[in-house]
Amino acid sequence: MAVKEGSQNGAATVEFALVVPILLAIILGIIQFGYVFFMQISMTQAARAAVRSMVVENDPTSAKNIAVANVVGLSTDEVSIPASCPNPATIPATTITVTVTHTVNAIGDLLPISLVRKATMQCGG
Repeated sequence: MAVKEGSQNGAATVEFALVVPILLAIILGIIQFGYVFFMQISMTQAARAAVRSMVVENDPTSAKNIAVANVVGLSTDEVSIPASCPNPATIPATTITVTVTHTVNAIGDLLPISLVRKATMQCGG
């Protein structure tokens, strides 16, 4: 079988087959990074809202529910809140810290990424 000089039959198909998997991996990586970044921002907002609720209302159950309402897929078990905000009249002033932890499964369930966000605020104000 003789090959003509300059014949390019099938070359584009081979190049396409070599390049497409790389491009798809890059696109999926960008999407996954965006999702993890979105979850991190949502968890920061949830921790801030929960600690604000603790300082104002001093109700851990309400604060956990507020945190859960701010993050898709978060459960109350993933929110750590102290029992109550100490008396604001104590000197020195005390603070309360809310910790929100959540595991994001990247690339399906192959790569679990554990995210932890904390928010601290002074009790009583």
